[in-house]
Amino acid sequence: MLIFVILSIQIILSTLFERQIIMISTMLTRSSSTSTATATRLRNTPTTTKSDPKRSEKWEPFNTTNPHPQWCPYARCHNSPICTPCQRRYLFIFATARSASTTLLQVLNDLPNVRLAGENNNTLKKQYKVYNTLVNETKAFRPYQSIPNGPWQHNVIPFGSLGCGIQSLFEIINPPLSFDDHDDSDTIIGFKTVRYHKSTGASLSNLLQFINDVFPCSRIIMNIRSNSTEQTLARTTWFERSSSTEIVKDIIKDENKKLVKMYNMLGQQAQLLDMSSWTVPKEADYQQQQQVYEDLNNVMEWLGYRNCTVTKLYHENNNGYERGNEEDSMVVNRLGKHCHYQGEE
Repeated sequence: MLIFVILSIQIILSTLFERQIIMISTMLTRSSSTSTATATRLRNTPTTTKSDPKRSEKWEPFNTTNPHPQWCPYARCHNSPICTPCQRRYLFIFATARSASTTLLQVLNDLPNVRLAGENNNTLKKQYKVYNTLVNETKAFRPYQSIPNGPWQHNVIPFGSLGCGIQSLFEIINPPLSFDDHDDSDTIIGFKTVRYHKSTGASLSNLLQFINDVFPCSRIIMNIRSNSTEQTLARTTWFERSSSTEIVKDIIKDENKKLVKMYNMLGQQAQLLDMSSWTVPKEADYQQQQQVYEDLNNVMEWLGYRNCTVTKLYHENNNGYERGNEEDSMVVNRLGKHCHYQGEE
């Protein structure tokens, strides 16, 4: 009887052992398949420019190929197996408060393949702080630097790779409407901000250098309001009631100077708009409206769009945060049914 019990226990243990071996083997196979798929995706990262589709080069894991030479010809693309920072195109609006920046945002979102978000409480500056802490303050995470041992140890960090993590954050907080069988990689994304240029503790050149390091394939529209008297009235009426008119007006003038300076520093990467020249009173007739909208039409052409014409404008943030002209929001093809992107065709 004892022998029978012992044999039974051995059979049970042997069966369990075999099942564990099978499970481990299956897990290793799946892991290997996943690693292979990941490696394949990395190896297949597109590196030839769209302007030269016949070009066929042997892919190199580290390269400086720009996939969007029409959108960002000035970009420095430092590609690696873990990050291709120029793969996504970005568009930002830097503006002063009460300069119709939300109206401008809606106009640009009417363009095909554009998805811009609104304000994010200057999250961009917070990411600048993170980046600056890693790269400049600690000096422990600079590109191509490694610390082989000790409490700060890490492997070599490819140049440009820190940008992909920051890019992902802004992609996540403004995802596409649908995820069903939809490749979103060609969509131009970004956001508007009325705070980044006012950031303290950093020079304008450092703020812009951060943009070019993290979003190398980006364009920026600077939007000001040269009529500071009207802008002061709008801000003191709704947001800065405790401040004197003269103080607010001086603040606005300083903000305008900063945006104009940033525009001049960026060169062909940026465009400057003046809300005072692209908005019209309600009583303006159709011909007057079209003349004023020319500035917006020119900006869309600068972005690479053709046959896109503004015929109506929202009045966003009317009376504070209300939307005016609500009926206009139901008009389809506001920029014309032939509006399309031609920049990289």
